[in-house]
Amino acid sequence: LDNQLKSLSSSESKVALTKFNQIQNKISVLTKESVGAVNVLQDFAECAKASPASKSSYRKSVELLKNIKAMTESLIALSEAVKTFDLKQLQTDTKSFIDSVGFKKDMKSGSKEYNEMVAKFKDSKEFATLQKRLGDLENSHNIITNAKMAGTLDAIIGGKTTLEQVSLKKSIETEERVNTCLQKHSKKSMLVAQAIHLIQKLRQLDSTKTEDVESIFSVVSAVSKELSTANTIPDTMKADSNKMTDETNKLPDALAKSEVIGQSVNSLRSAFVLRDLKKEVEQLKTIDSAVQAVIQKISAEAQKIVKPLWGDHKKEMSELDKTLGEIGSLNLNVSNLTTIGAFGTPLTALATLTPVSMKAKEKSKALDTLLNDGTLNMDPQVKGDIENSKKTLDQLADLDLGFASHSAQFQSAPSVFSDLENFLTKLLQVPIAPRQPSGQTPGAPSGPGGVAGNQQGGSAAAVFFAWKKRSSGS
Repeated sequence: LDNQLKSLSSSESKVALTKFNQIQNKISVLTKESVGAVNVLQDFAECAKASPASKSSYRKSVELLKNIKAMTESLIALSEAVKTFDLKQLQTDTKSFIDSVGFKKDMKSGSKEYNEMVAKFKDSKEFATLQKRLGDLENSHNIITNAKMAGTLDAIIGGKTTLEQVSLKKSIETEERVNTCLQKHSKKSMLVAQAIHLIQKLRQLDSTKTEDVESIFSVVSAVSKELSTANTIPDTMKADSNKMTDETNKLPDALAKSEVIGQSVNSLRSAFVLRDLKKEVEQLKTIDSAVQAVIQKISAEAQKIVKPLWGDHKKEMSELDKTLGEIGSLNLNVSNLTTIGAFGTPLTALATLTPVSMKAKEKSKALDTLLNDGTLNMDPQVKGDIENSKKTLDQLADLDLGFASHSAQFQSAPSVFSDLENFLTKLLQVPIAPRQPSGQTPGAPSGPGGVAGNQQGGSAAAVFFAWKKRSSGS
């Protein structure tokens, strides 16, 4: 059994469990609703029961719409041509050109003076400006006199009755009903698409990479069989019961005290883990704009699901940043403490930490939905940043960041730890009558310095020194 348990704690097992966690994260996008969403295919069939319109009912209307579009484009071009053409500016540019050249009366063609004048105006800025202005005038004239516009207008006038045909109206009404019907099932459609995408990814998994995971499960199964006799332990304990065993039930309000100690230890652990994630949190604070940009690229129905899960990131990061700062300045130096009872007082400082309302698990689901959306063509850099943010959120999801909301437990920690110390002290002083428990070898020690006393004393010492080591080390 020891050898089997050792294999579970190996580095290879940790890597294998990380792989399994990745598979679990992929599967986590599916919800209870995903199972029922498969029926959406039948819903689609119901929506499509209406007879589709024939192509002939659309042919004339399509031609009409093409003509209307062409006429619209022509009118826009005409409007732009009228706006850009400036008759006064043409007159001004023409006068500037004539003045710059210096025309004279009775100038003979081919004369030196004439050739110099021609060479001069060809290279002049005024000539280039006049050429452009005349080109604009020609374009405007071509648009206005375009024969196609007249033909297009005639086609529109002649086909206006097409839109009034009963067959076309019925076809449009049918399509509207089908579209409305499909819209009702858009949420289920998205869930089915996610499930199909997940199945495709799982099929792509390399089975050789999951062999380590299967090996771990085999070991766990074997260990479970080895421990199948654990249900006999209570009977053995009853048979070996002595006065010390009975005394362990005499701690007043044991359940309430256990909750205080458990909450204090868990909150302290969460504070230390959060402090160690400071670098990752800094990166998480900068991801909001990238996530919002990706959210805008998914469907409206998907946005309704993802946006509430993502939440108010700036507000949540502000809370988290504040709590991180408070943890950094928190004084939990317990290296000089020598008793279990003294450890309760420093824990009251946890009540001063600002609680974090962020729902890290839901935010992680939002990012997972974006990462698994097959319609997105995400930038590799953005995808990498989102994946890293998801890993950080998964780590934060395991923490209890309520802090000040548990102030009642923290405030009672000093008295609870003091009571625990007193209880353990009295417990270890209880005399044990010499007797031979079931299964014990005759002659084995069973007094205060025997097996039972050593086990209880060892437990108390383990609690004390493990606590001290963790606190002083952090």
